[in-house]
Amino acid sequence: MKFMNDFGLITARDPNHTYKPMTDVIHKVLNDLTVDDWAIIIGGDSHTRMSKGVAFGADSGTVALALATGEASMPIPESVKVTFKGEMESYMDFRDVVHATQSQMLKNFGGDNVFQGRIIEVHLGTLTADEAFTFTDWTAEMKAKASICISEDETLIESLEIAKGRILIMIEKGMDNQKQVLQGLIDIANRRITEIKSGEKPALTPDANAKYAAEVVIDLDLVEEPMIADPDVNNDDVSKRYTHDTIRPLSFYGGTKKVDLGFIGSCMVHKGDMKILAQMLKNVEAHKVRLSLRHR
Repeated sequence: MKFMNDFGLITARDPNHTYKPMTDVIHKVLNDLTVDDWAIIIGGDSHTRMSKGVAFGADSGTVALALATGEASMPIPESVKVTFKGEMESYMDFRDVVHATQSQMLKNFGGDNVFQGRIIEVHLGTLTADEAFTFTDWTAEMKAKASICISEDETLIESLEIAKGRILIMIEKGMDNQKQVLQGLIDIANRRITEIKSGEKPALTPDANAKYAAEVVIDLDLVEEPMIADPDVNNDDVSKRYTHDTIRPLSFYGGTKKVDLGFIGSCMVHKGDMKILAQMLKNVEAHKVRLSLRHR
């Protein structure tokens, strides 16, 4: 850990024990540290997906080579364009949009996963960093090579301000190193905001003549109720069990599905989701319902 810190990296554990070890999922932290929508990012986590820039999961050798030389070589796959029409109901969660994207894509392409091995280009420009991350992070589960979220100028500025605030918290906790990498990220974010506001360099957009391997249009008007990603453990076809392909509306279960255990993680949810969860638990507690929680 000391070697990595001396090298110039921000480490989750402090070799000098100034700050407490981080407990968040690392690629969620990296999403907050990404402050340039033009950035190309590679990481050793298969869920290396960011709401800003384009990010690729890579093997440890490729990541080590990039750290040592500042360069990396990899084939760049074709892109799939994802756009949306209609309106999302006020009672729906963005997770339902994620599930609907998967479900409608499979249906429109006869069960063929056109996302596999490609870059998913998400055109939903009003998503701030947290919600956009929910979408881009999920693309790893659809076997996409990478993903990128096309953002509007004002939304991107808001996302960069969110990132700056979270980086400042890390600095206040003493997490910056001698090379002041975290302060450097805030400086980059400030420059990027200035570029956007002045019109010198607007938010990243695709070329007017961009070509795609496929184009997917998601109809939000068809998403009328919460969607469930079912592991479908009783499917007669064993190969279809525990996949991410079985998406069902909540009404499919008729209110009879028994939930024996609920697991809440932070790998593919954003901080806003965790706040919603906290409020749900407070509501349950207010009704004097006993809950058994286990932290792992």
